[in-house]
Amino acid sequence: MRKLLYIMGAFALGVSCARVPEQRSVEYRSIQHARDLFQTHSVLRSNEVPTNLQDIYKGAFDRAYPHGWHKDFKKYGKYAGFKNSFFEKYVLFPPGTTSQIAQGELVMMNSHPFPLDKHKLGRFVVLKQGNSISPVDFSEEVIQKILREERIKPYDLPAFPPPPRESRTRFPGEPPEWVYQLNLFCDRIAERLGMGLGRGWILQFSAIGFFILLTVATCFLYRQARRR
Repeated sequence: MRKLLYIMGAFALGVSCARVPEQRSVEYRSIQHARDLFQTHSVLRSNEVPTNLQDIYKGAFDRAYPHGWHKDFKKYGKYAGFKNSFFEKYVLFPPGTTSQIAQGELVMMNSHPFPLDKHKLGRFVVLKQGNSISPVDFSEEVIQKILREERIKPYDLPAFPPPPRESRTRFPGEPPEWVYQLNLFCDRIAERLGMGLGRGWILQFSAIGFFILLTVATCFLYRQARRR
């Protein structure tokens, strides 16, 4: 029993002391969300071609302004990726825009670079390759090659006004804030452990399995002690 408690304590201490680069994880989760809305828009309004992020939000269940994402990125200052509105965060490409350098069809990307790590800037690009459509990170050097050498141009961004007043109403099906923060925390730990981006769910399932085993072991030892 003591060994199990020591293991549990060591795991908790390791998690609490882990220091991870935060923005890359937030960027990945954000563009994943934008990708999901883009796919929803493509199904619900297949006859419309979105040219910016606002079109996607309006087309996917008429969603309101994403105040949560706005706040999350504003704390990064000059690397927030927008000035007035979160709708400036990503630029979309015309349908069928392909890149030999990126090896796929470009759907959307960050409008401005951010620190991929301590040494270089880069952007996430939602890339369509066959039946797969997923975010891929590229250094800013590669992004500039795509834009200049291949003469690829995304849609121009309109001038967006500042965000409207925040509403307390949550989107249908949107999880509570604590669920989002837990998922983000696990994603950061997974990235720190070298598991890759968006793999926090592995840690969550591992933790659940660990506590189930701990509970079973505790019950077993308790019953054994009572029999004595």
